[in-house]
Amino acid sequence: MVTLNGEIMSKDKVIATVRDSLIAESDTALLPLFLKRTGDVAGWLADRAIDSHRTNSRLLKKALRLTTAGDTEKSKVSLK
Repeated sequence: MVTLNGEIMSKDKVIATVRDSLIAESDTALLPLFLKRTGDVAGWLADRAIDSHRTNSRLLKKALRLTTAGDTEKSKVSLK
């Protein structure tokens, strides 16, 4: 299983800090509702649509071993 660490950004502002796949600190006013309700960072990433034309999106997708599913470019994550 992959352990997620890092920050979730909204433009130039850090809205959450992730440590060991859990939200350690957050700005609840800007945090996505899914993360507020569940705190499931891996599930949130797996369900996000990724723009395959953006370099950072492709790098994140590769690092997390995400695979695309269909025309919508929605990705499924395997964190094994």
